[in-house]
Amino acid sequence: MKHADYELPMKDIKYKNMHQINALLPNPPNGGTIMGKRTTLVALFLVIALSCTLAFAKHHTAEERGKAHFDNDSFAGGKKSCSTCHLNGRGLEGAGAKTKFSIMGGEQDSLEEAVNICIINANKGVAIDDNSVEMQELVSYIKSLGSPKAPGYGK
Repeated sequence: MKHADYELPMKDIKYKNMHQINALLPNPPNGGTIMGKRTTLVALFLVIALSCTLAFAKHHTAEERGKAHFDNDSFAGGKKSCSTCHLNGRGLEGAGAKTKFSIMGGEQDSLEEAVNICIINANKGVAIDDNSVEMQELVSYIKSLGSPKAPGYGK
């Protein structure tokens, strides 16, 4: 085991924890201990990890991630967002409960089909797979809109 300018052979150490090992070692040149440095490094790592987790957790529910897609001008390679035509989900109330849709002169048998028609024709994007995570998030957001009388509608 090496530490700065001194060395202890591991075979000679018969102690159970770092506190006992630290007691044998001379003080490091900066006055700290091995355990203190290790604890500081672990604490620093945890702070960084928590910061990253909080940054990525901004959109932590499927509905919130779906709204982020809904508001993203370049989602699915498009030129404008869904919210360009449906600001805050307006016009989509009750769409989550429907099983048939009539959009742009065609008939769609699912909400996923209807979403793709809008992505292709209105947003000028590329259709996404009905079973993709992004589609399921968009569908979750649309279903969360409810009706115009639902609490929180249009937010």
